[in-house]
Amino acid sequence: MTTSLEAPARRRRHACLIAACVLLIGECAQAAAAVYRPIAEAPPEQGEVPVSTVEFDVLAALAPKALDHAATTDSARWSLDIVLEEAARAFSFEQRVRRYEEADPFADQEVPEDDVAMPTGEQAARLGLMEASERFLTATREEHGDPLRVLTELVTVDGFTASEVLDDAVRTVAVEGCVALVLAAQMAKADPSTAAEHSLEAVRSFAEVVRLASVDADDLSAPAHSV
Repeated sequence: MTTSLEAPARRRRHACLIAACVLLIGECAQAAAAVYRPIAEAPPEQGEVPVSTVEFDVLAALAPKALDHAATTDSARWSLDIVLEEAARAFSFEQRVRRYEEADPFADQEVPEDDVAMPTGEQAARLGLMEASERFLTATREEHGDPLRVLTELVTVDGFTASEVLDDAVRTVAVEGCVALVLAAQMAKADPSTAAEHSLEAVRSFAEVVRLASVDADDLSAPAHSV
């Protein structure tokens, strides 16, 4: 069996990131197994069971570097696509900044020292992208969510590009996976079982990264659970 390598869809555009997440999924599962397997194999009457937890420390340090390296490699492999994506995102960002500043009647006024300063247009635009990707993620995670409708609204009404929403969602979930591994490393010595649970939470996050990095906007017409 062969895989079609025609147009650089998002699955190809993020191929290295996807591959890195697949490897991390296996390594996180193995780290959890290094805790659960000895417990399962120990005699019922055994009080204390020695388990291995060093893998959690290794993964907590390795995962962010592996994901960053994969993303950098993807960008280098698809440099022309990156230029086009960045141009579209820059235009989208400028448009959102302008809309915010035009809608804020106090944008040019100084804020008294005892008042909380309102976000600038650029800050509001960046926060807006975070909120947009969170809306999209919520729609993908809900049983009856409609991610295609949400993404369409974000693009046609709010002025985002589909790729910036999808990619920001990918980054958000990847960070969640890395945080889960940090928690696993922190809990490794005191509570290996809880550390293993955090490692399996990272598995779920990295699997979600694979799903989100693989999907194109057209694919979102399928039910959320099968994206």
